[in-house]
Amino acid sequence: MADVSYRIQVSQSGLNSIITGPVARNIEARGRRVLLAARANAPYRTGRLRSSLQMQVVNRNPPQVSIYSNLPYAVYQEKGTGIYAGRGYIYPTRAPFLVFTPKGSSRVVFARRVRGTPPTHFLERALEVAAR
Repeated sequence: MADVSYRIQVSQSGLNSIITGPVARNIEARGRRVLLAARANAPYRTGRLRSSLQMQVVNRNPPQVSIYSNLPYAVYQEKGTGIYAGRGYIYPTRAPFLVFTPKGSSRVVFARRVRGTPPTHFLERALEVAAR
């Protein structure tokens, strides 16, 4: 048997034009789908979290997009708090009780500790859309 070797030359400018052209458009389209899915999955009470979700093209070569919210509580909705985030119960730091009014109630609650907020994973579920 004879040894056969092949030599392939890749044009860097040609490769860059593919990456910044059709590949970048595909990544941006997937990013828009993730953004729409994240808005659909986001918890809705006032609509502030949903409307704060944004997409930004971070890099062109290689193409990258970022889906984010500038609200400080967005991460707590995504990952949860207290026992749901693996941090244990939430205790008051400056008073003997936590005082709050639960959603859907007009009653004020006094508690020595609370479990926290369960995660919604709205961004994580939205990424599954891009995988399709």
